[in-house]
Amino acid sequence: MLLKISETNLYSRGEDVRRLLSPLTSIDRREGPAWAPKTIGSSAFVIGTHDGSPSGSDYRGWTFSTIRPNVRAQYYELWLKSENRSREFWYLHQAYLNISKFERVANELKEFLCLHCDPHDAPDEASKSDPIKYARLLRQSYYKQHPHLHVISAEPPFPKAHLALQVGYQKEFQKSLQTLSYALGHAIRMIREEVLDAM
Repeated sequence: MLLKISETNLYSRGEDVRRLLSPLTSIDRREGPAWAPKTIGSSAFVIGTHDGSPSGSDYRGWTFSTIRPNVRAQYYELWLKSENRSREFWYLHQAYLNISKFERVANELKEFLCLHCDPHDAPDEASKSDPIKYARLLRQSYYKQHPHLHVISAEPPFPKAHLALQVGYQKEFQKSLQTLSYALGHAIRMIREEVLDAM
């Protein structure tokens, strides 16, 4: 099932994203980061978040302030245009939240936690030539299609692990964009309460 949206609604999705992220940005949880649409050719559309003025043209470099002065976050949604010519719509390819801590000594942001969702992830056809690799990618795709966490650590297996939230309830949260947003919203509140509030 595709998580899809019309082009008209796609341009207003940014306000939903702003509200979705509000637990990370303010004490009263009523605010949220600024957002900007970005088109990539004619077949990709990004909703990226920032503090009010995007830094550069690459949305993957945009970040916004959180309730912690030394923690920044990045969120974007990547939407792809349907190949179905009879009815034009856009479907969600990626929803990615990345949380980074500012390391003063290195003078850079270091990711430490990510909440991702790749609703339509699947191994590519080329990987079928290696049955072991294909089986691993197929198993991994199942977890990636759920909202899932990455704990960024130098210790294996964490950098590559996809720790799915709501595992086994994929049909329920992928019924609509609203149900996926609801699932992501719970995960974002959990990150606020269990990670940012505890720092």
